[in-house]
Amino acid sequence: MSKNLRAHLAGMAPSPFDMGGRVADIASYLSSAAQHDNDWLAAIAGAGGRIVAWLTGAAADPIEITYLTLSKGLLAALEDAVDIRRRTGGKDAYIGARHLLMAILTAPDKDVQAELGRILQLTRGADDLHAWVTRCAEQVYEVREVGEDIGAWARLLTSRGHPAAAARLRDLAGLTRRDAVPHLANDDGWGLAAEHRVGDDAVAAALARLAASESFTPPLAVGVFGAWGSGKSHFLRQVHDRVTELTAAQPTGFHHRIAQIRFNAWHYVDTDLWASLAGCIFEDLARQGRGSGDGPPPDLLGRLATARRLTLEAAEALVVHRHAVSEADKARIAAEEGLRAERQQLRQALRPQIMAAAAGARKAAAGQEIGAAVETVFGEPLETIIDRWQEPRQAFQDLKETLPPTAGLLRQLTRPDQWLVLVAVVAIAFLLPLLLGAAADWLRPLHDGLLVAVAGAATVAVQASRAMRRVLTARDALTRAAERFRAGWEASFSPTAGDAAAEAARRRVAEAETRVAQTTEDLHLALRQQAEAARAFHDQTAAARLRAFLNDKAAADGVYRSRQGLIGTIRRDFTDLSALMSTQTSEQETKDFDEEREAYEQRVRAFLKGPGRHLTDDEKASLQPDLGRPPDPAFTRIILYIDDLDRCPPDKVVDVLQAVHLLLAFSLFVVIVAVDQRWLKGALVKVYPDLLDREGQAAAIDYLEKIFQLPVWPVQVRGDAASEFVRRRLAADLERPASVPMAAVSSALPASSIDDGPVSDPDDHDDDDRPAAVDDLPDDDISLEPLTLTQAEIDWLAEIAPLVASSPRRLLRLVNSYRLVRASLDAADARSVAAGGYRPLAAALALAAADPIGFAAVPVLVRQAPDGHALLEAVGARAPDLVFPLKTMLERHPDVWSGLAVWMTAAQRFSFGGFTGEHASES
Repeated sequence: MSKNLRAHLAGMAPSPFDMGGRVADIASYLSSAAQHDNDWLAAIAGAGGRIVAWLTGAAADPIEITYLTLSKGLLAALEDAVDIRRRTGGKDAYIGARHLLMAILTAPDKDVQAELGRILQLTRGADDLHAWVTRCAEQVYEVREVGEDIGAWARLLTSRGHPAAAARLRDLAGLTRRDAVPHLANDDGWGLAAEHRVGDDAVAAALARLAASESFTPPLAVGVFGAWGSGKSHFLRQVHDRVTELTAAQPTGFHHRIAQIRFNAWHYVDTDLWASLAGCIFEDLARQGRGSGDGPPPDLLGRLATARRLTLEAAEALVVHRHAVSEADKARIAAEEGLRAERQQLRQALRPQIMAAAAGARKAAAGQEIGAAVETVFGEPLETIIDRWQEPRQAFQDLKETLPPTAGLLRQLTRPDQWLVLVAVVAIAFLLPLLLGAAADWLRPLHDGLLVAVAGAATVAVQASRAMRRVLTARDALTRAAERFRAGWEASFSPTAGDAAAEAARRRVAEAETRVAQTTEDLHLALRQQAEAARAFHDQTAAARLRAFLNDKAAADGVYRSRQGLIGTIRRDFTDLSALMSTQTSEQETKDFDEEREAYEQRVRAFLKGPGRHLTDDEKASLQPDLGRPPDPAFTRIILYIDDLDRCPPDKVVDVLQAVHLLLAFSLFVVIVAVDQRWLKGALVKVYPDLLDREGQAAAIDYLEKIFQLPVWPVQVRGDAASEFVRRRLAADLERPASVPMAAVSSALPASSIDDGPVSDPDDHDDDDRPAAVDDLPDDDISLEPLTLTQAEIDWLAEIAPLVASSPRRLLRLVNSYRLVRASLDAADARSVAAGGYRPLAAALALAAADPIGFAAVPVLVRQAPDGHALLEAVGARAPDLVFPLKTMLERHPDVWSGLAVWMTAAQRFSFGGFTGEHASES
């Protein structure tokens, strides 16, 4: 026991609580420790002195320790302190004040917890317990001895519910590897969070108002043009969000029911884009309708031309299959009648053989007793059974089917392994009466009823035995008759002319049986097909049929891969959709809709007068839905956003352009397409090489002017907008102070106040006493933490952002590559970067993002240039687009030049110019 611990124990006073005598408890010990070292105990408590004030105020005058009895809690704490010392090691076996204090604060013993709990309850210090334990853990590390196992201390604290204190110990001892996890963001303009958006485009807002305005009459096709990464998707997102705001606010003069649909052409590049586009529009309308409060009519898709046609075709298929079932059943009945006739012919041909065989069978089963047994068991005379046989196979089949259940029981009883049971039954039946007679004197005192019951059981057993003998006799007789019938049949058969006729009759019977089997199978097939047709008609809605149809059309290997009729089908459906939903339908759209509806109704009437007359009333009613315009349409305008068209092959690009042109025939649609104009022109020339961009012929731009009424280019992200873009993207990475700073919980604690041993020099430790190497740490000693950046780092990245490019994609590449490089640094390099090295690192990455092609030559030039001026001249000759950003960064911070070469290899790894691995050690 250390000197300080002995002093604390010796200075204890009786417990301030009523312990029933002169008892020293945990409160006594802590009071004594507070009087000896008030400052450190107050700091450790972290409770504004409440615990120490109470302890010092409640302490009684100290007396000799020999006059005090230690409480259960204090005794348990001392025992736990000894165990802690044993588990954590040290230079000797002494326990110190730190061991006892940790035992008091963390021991699982209920007596310790009860005594500590009373103190914390009175002082309202329960919330400070974890901070107290953490500060004590720091002191454990500060006063550790040679050979003391800090890892064991950490494991002990973790097991006792103090992971924060354990983590603090591991940090101090270097036992925790902290791996930073960078937060990377993709460049999907549609997935951009609201807090990350910058540079609101007034043109996007104006276009949204135009698209939603009641005074504007579509159709309209807008082309949003720009290079890859220029913010086209972001522009679409802004229009979409402004329209959403307008529909939610419901201002006067604007449509309040607008369906906004996104179509990513690249997602459907391996399908038929026409069918995929139609399917996307119809599915989104159905989905948005189901999610809206007032909702669309549930049969919106069912009112379209294709859905109606598919419903009628399903009804026609149902009628066809029902007729097929009827015909198949007639064929089966006819085949069965033919089989019966052929069998009758066969019996006439085989009559001599049948008579000879039957005569032999009768002889085999002759006898009055046998005949009586057969008639009793099988319910008909033996003669009747034999007269029914026409051939041996029928005889044995008849025998098998005629045996009653009693014979089945008999077969079980006559199995070899059941003979003992049968013998026992027979023995009881015959011997039980004799035994009862012999034992009559012995049984006489018993009740007469017992004798009657036993005698009755014996009688039943005798009767059962006789019945079994009759079954055996009948079965054996019938079996002999069948065997003799077969023998007589075979003996009377010879290849004569009559026998040849019989053989021909057999073949006809076999053929008739085959026809019956085939017609039966055909009937079953027809029934299955009828059931499928019925399910398709009754269970599937018109909308579901339309979805299935479009999916089949869109499938790359579907049976409807051919486009024959597809474009016309889609056009009719869009005509119906526009007429049903739009409030500004053109005269031609109304005319087309009325003509299509009248044609459908005529077809239905003709069908119901013909094959459809056999349908039920409900089935007929389903073919005559309400085809008029709904009184309260769910959507009055559709805005279609088409994105990523410049990732598709030329033929798919042209498909989408043709589809856009088709949509321009309907007053329901506003179509906004985001695409790189260069890609569009190249695709058109590729698909129409003989028609476009030839002398005297139309140019690709003429084609685009025919499709798009309004071209729009997104504004570039420049100047302050670029800086704001970077700041918003990095806002979540800003390093913030810890929620409970350690300095607020504790202060420095002199080593002598806890233990009387000197702090060991780390150099005096043996190798076995050193902390484990970071690379050898177990998994629970590796900490994954979000990457954090300093405010200075974020400010510098925002400052150089306008120098990089006007493309949001390149700005985002700068942000993401910086995050990843920072997360890959070890602790020493991370501190160096945070202290100022971030400027050359960010500058190198900015150059790589600004000009991916020109940057390929920069790393070598940086390493060869003697100074910044020479570097600018060299870069001007090889990558002129990088001169301005490089010159600006060098002028703003001269230390950029001093560290630029160090980070060139890292920048190469995050560029499109290639990475050879040279000079890797420099990073």
